Amino acid sequence: EKVFISGSGMGWQRLSGHAVADLDNLYKALTLRGDFRIELQLEGETLTARRYSHDEPMGCSFTFKPYADEDEE
Repeated sequence: EKVFISGSGMGWQRLSGHAVADLDNLYKALTLRGDFRIELQLEGETLTARRYSHDEPMGCSFTFKPYADEDEE
């Protein structure tokens, strides 16, 4: 299964972006080189994450949604 990830406030430039990742490799889309901390929160069926690092002292945020690849259907 795949997940669509939306991110905002990433890095020192506070950039936004998105990615599609396999559940088994989800951590690769969220991690970076260097020290960081990730806090995951599940409210009902909504999963969010917040990452803190030297360049993200206030944290950047990620939201996750199921992704269906149209080519696979």
